[in-house]
Amino acid sequence: MQQNNDKTLHVSAAEAWQRLDRLLERIVPELSLRGRRRLIDLGKALVDGQPKPAGFKVGPGQTITVRMDDTPASDASASGPYVVQADERFAAVYKPAGMHSESLAGGGQGLDALLPELLGRTDARLVNRLDLPTSGIVLAALGADAEQEFRKLENAGQVRKEYAVLVHGRVEVPTVLRLALDTSDRKKVRALGGDSPDPLRWTEIEPVAYDAILDRTRLRAVILMGARHQIRAHLAMHDHPIVGDTLYGPDAEGERLYLHHGRLEMPGFCAEVSPDWD
Repeated sequence: MQQNNDKTLHVSAAEAWQRLDRLLERIVPELSLRGRRRLIDLGKALVDGQPKPAGFKVGPGQTITVRMDDTPASDASASGPYVVQADERFAAVYKPAGMHSESLAGGGQGLDALLPELLGRTDARLVNRLDLPTSGIVLAALGADAEQEFRKLENAGQVRKEYAVLVHGRVEVPTVLRLALDTSDRKKVRALGGDSPDPLRWTEIEPVAYDAILDRTRLRAVILMGARHQIRAHLAMHDHPIVGDTLYGPDAEGERLYLHHGRLEMPGFCAEVSPDWD
């Protein structure tokens, strides 16, 4: 049933056969293409009352409805990095999707270059990284001693990293993904065959909610030390690729990656930040 504040577009013959994500610009012009695709991913843009993919070609006479009750007025992804939590040893900094953790030669400024401005000191150094499309907490150690302390805690399995994840398909029970991974290829991780004996390289997943219409499951994923692309690769190899993962899953370029590092906890320090797609 349409809500009073929903926005609609009755598609004319002149507008017909365009992609849904393009036609949404007529309804929510304040959102970028990425923001409009996020609406589609969240099931808030309907065609004749049914969710459709971003590339769906809308026919003449069909009605597009955008649910506006909790639709953001602008792109949350446009927000920049900020300090989530800090003490005399560590600082948890929010990295938005689309920003590199580390500056690349010829590739623009990364989060690391902003640490002196954000933290007011020049000895801060990142001790974990997030992929370019992943949002959430990146930890900075404030000095060499703090970095050494973090490495000891991480190697002892005392650093717990919790992620919010949205995956394709239905995940019904908590599972520990133990598959050993080969990270030697810098572009894409592959399975080695067999399970890893190291719990620091395992991924624990727990279903939080299932959307039967879109056939997607919201998960909580927990890793300890972790490895490059570990959560993305483990879930894809478990036949539940992350929504928006163009490297390990079936989604097209332009969709956002629904992977967010939302909580980091270790002795004496804890930081938490919700994803912008909650």
